[in-house]
Amino acid sequence: TVKHRLGQNKNYVNGAPDLEAVTFRIGPSASNPFNLYQADEIDTAQVPILAIDRVSDPGSPLFAELTVSPMLSTQYIAFRDDVAPMDDPEIRRAVELAFPRWKVADILLSGQQTAAHGMIPPGTLARDWPASAAEPNLEAARQAIANSSYGSAELVPPIRVYGATPFASEALRDVLEDELGLRIEVMDVHWPQFNAGLASRAFPAFELTWVADFPDPETFLWNLFATGSPDNYSDYSNPDYDALLAQAAQTFDTDDRAELYAQAEALLLADNVVLPIAHDIRFTLTKPQVKGLQMTPLGQLYLESAWLEQ
Repeated sequence: TVKHRLGQNKNYVNGAPDLEAVTFRIGPSASNPFNLYQADEIDTAQVPILAIDRVSDPGSPLFAELTVSPMLSTQYIAFRDDVAPMDDPEIRRAVELAFPRWKVADILLSGQQTAAHGMIPPGTLARDWPASAAEPNLEAARQAIANSSYGSAELVPPIRVYGATPFASEALRDVLEDELGLRIEVMDVHWPQFNAGLASRAFPAFELTWVADFPDPETFLWNLFATGSPDNYSDYSNPDYDALLAQAAQTFDTDDRAELYAQAEALLLADNVVLPIAHDIRFTLTKPQVKGLQMTPLGQLYLESAWLEQ
């Protein structure tokens, strides 16, 4: 069994922690943590998605050990606006108007994630955010295709979407083919190749989940879509959008910054280059003897306050 041990730092600025050490399993020994947890071999583990319903049942013996934590993360599908057919703004608009995004969280994931209506997760800067994304409208979507340079769905080239686990893209494919006659090709790529493709800007469209680096709208709006950002994998560029982000970065008042970010997000969504899908919720099991262990909204375990009850 391969393990990594973190020892106590007696010189920690807030005083030595209560725990003498924390041990992490790594590599193959960390496989199937849910099973390891049930076998009492580890003290905390995330609940796999297929077990969430069972563990969340008040009648489950594990229910009392469950913590539910909303994450500052967003799952989304992004499109390059310089690759056919998504270089046509009417086709992008049709895709946006035809896809009921919330059904991925509410139906495919049984409400185990929060449906996204924008890129900024709720709770960022301790507030909710405007629902900037358009509501589905199939008639308007069909009209957008008619107004496009193609004129009809039969003439629109296939839209190819890449992802490491692209289940939302598969739902998008089924809806657009059934409702609009558009063709979607979903490419399931192993993570190393997917990560390399993102970095090289090789994908005309992709599905990705982004977890905040820090609890601020900037990590979603600037990192993912600002001109020149290394994480802008779709090469989106809008000078008005960039100007709002620059102004927000120079603004100290939180409410004023939030207003600028809301305006920037509205511009981004109006360009129909991204489909926000869902915001993650972490379901974590922790043994009763472990106290004070917290999951941060960034998906990190906060160990400083943890202690064991004998």
